[in-house]
Amino acid sequence: MPQNQILIKEEMRILGAIQIMNGLIIQFLGTIWGYLLISQTTALLSVYIPIVTLVGYPFWSTLTFIFSGAFTVVMQKRPSLYTISYAILGNIISSCIAVLGLLLLIFELSVATFLVETSIWQMRSAKMLSGYLFLFTALELFVASVATHWAYQAKKSNLNT
Repeated sequence: MPQNQILIKEEMRILGAIQIMNGLIIQFLGTIWGYLLISQTTALLSVYIPIVTLVGYPFWSTLTFIFSGAFTVVMQKRPSLYTISYAILGNIISSCIAVLGLLLLIFELSVATFLVETSIWQMRSAKMLSGYLFLFTALELFVASVATHWAYQAKKSNLNT
């Protein structure tokens, strides 16, 4: 085996594709959340404050998730120390954004659970959308962490040889 070849796991391309699709799903959930917020303003704002949507988390986080997934795919296709470094940096930023989103969603869901007594369909829809955002954000955190770990291992093994 040549000395300058970098060994990267085959699954990295799949992780990158998962990150890209996950970013698109979060974008679409944010769009649905925004539509619900605009169309049902009188019913929602009096009892449910959508912190995550008002901050714009589904829209700006999507960019980091898609870019980190793209860097991960590029790292798998054209492995070099630069692409590995970009993939590691992109996935670390993506993980930080996902943690921030999880904290915002936990706060939003806890406020909605403890302060809201009414159970109208708009409220159930809002909680459901926030719950889906929570699940997909947790998935992004997990995938970005695994991709960062594998990329760091590949970079470390290449530097040691």
